[in-house]
Amino acid sequence: DAGEAASASLRAVQLAGEHQVTVATAVDRLVSAKGIVAESSAQFGDLQQGARRITEFIQVIRDLADQTNLLALNAGIEAARAGEEGKGFAVVAEEIRRLAAQSARASEDANTILTGFASQTDRATRQMERGRDMLGDVESLAASAMKALATILEASQSAADWSRRIAEGAHEQERFVGAARDRAGRIDEISRRNRDGSDEVSRSAAEQAGALQELELATRELRELATRLADLTRRLTRIER
Repeated sequence: DAGEAASASLRAVQLAGEHQVTVATAVDRLVSAKGIVAESSAQFGDLQQGARRITEFIQVIRDLADQTNLLALNAGIEAARAGEEGKGFAVVAEEIRRLAAQSARASEDANTILTGFASQTDRATRQMERGRDMLGDVESLAASAMKALATILEASQSAADWSRRIAEGAHEQERFVGAARDRAGRIDEISRRNRDGSDEVSRSAAEQAGALQELELATRELRELATRLADLTRRLTRIER
C-alpha cells in the first residue's frame, strides 16, 4: 500500500546515502593511491639514473684495469730485457698485472649484477608508469561518480517525499470516506425515523420540522465531504502522474 511504498522510498534514500559515503571513501583512497604511484615512479626514475651512473663508473674501472694490465705487461717485457737487474721490477709488474686482472673480473661481476638490477628497475618503472596513466583521470571519474550519486540521492529523496504525500493523501481519503459513511448512516437513520414518524399520527409537527432540519444539515455536510473528497482525488491523480 501507500505506507509500504513510503517506507521503501525512505529505505532507498538511506541506501543511496550509504553508497555515497562508500564511494567517497573509495575515491579518496584512489586519489591517495595515485599520489603514491606517482611518487614511486619518480623514485624508480632516480634509481634508473643512479644505475646508469654506476654502469659508467664500472666501465671506467674496466678501462683502467685494461690499461694497467697493458702497462704491467710492457713493464714485464722491459724487465726481462734488463736481465738480472730487472727481476725485482718484473715481480712488481706481475703483481700489478694480477691486481688489474682481479679488478677487471670484479668490474665484470658488478656489471652483471647491476644489469639484472637495472632490468628489474626498468620493468618496475614501466609498471608504475602504466599505473600512473590508469589513475591519471581518477579525479574526473570521481567527480562524475559523485555527481551521479548525488543525482540518485536527490531523486530518491524526491520519490520518498512524493510517496509520503501519497500516503498522507490516502490516509486523509480514508478519513473522509469514513466521515461520509457516518453522514450517510445518519441520513439513513433520520429517514427511517421520518418513515416511522409518518406512521405515528401522534408525533408533533415541531418534532417533524426538527427532524427535517437535521436531515438537511446532514445532507449538506455529506455534500461538502463529497466535494472535498473529489478535490483530494484530483490532487492524488496529479501526484501519481
